[in-house]
Amino acid sequence: MDNKYYLGYHSHSTRTYNTEIEKREQDYLRTIFNGIIICPNKNMRMVKINQHYLDIVAKADCIFVSEYDGFLGKGSFGECVLALNKKIPVYTIKRNEVELWIEKVTEVIQISENNLSEFGLLISKKLSPKKLPFIK
Repeated sequence: MDNKYYLGYHSHSTRTYNTEIEKREQDYLRTIFNGIIICPNKNMRMVKINQHYLDIVAKADCIFVSEYDGFLGKGSFGECVLALNKKIPVYTIKRNEVELWIEKVTEVIQISENNLSEFGLLISKKLSPKKLPFIK
């Protein structure tokens, strides 16, 4: 078992801030992640300068991102692009009514110029959580 303590970042839509979805995702991440997960809603002040968030992403060991209605907003899209370019692992949180699981993000695709909430799409592949280096 890996005893290293990691830094994660939970990228998600502001539309899910302070909702049951956010709470459920945070609770799930705490069960699989050996470290601290920065949640911009809970651990950072809302700022209009996106660089503040990107600075944290650049220091993280991995990024967890969730879609909103099947899309990435512009902020999450930029965070994923930065992480992937820096070879920081990005995982998407998938959910249904019963369970949550993660998939490895392999690519993000921009689909809009102006729609900030439907700015991009994730391409991911299924994996076993037992393969994650930070599993508890």
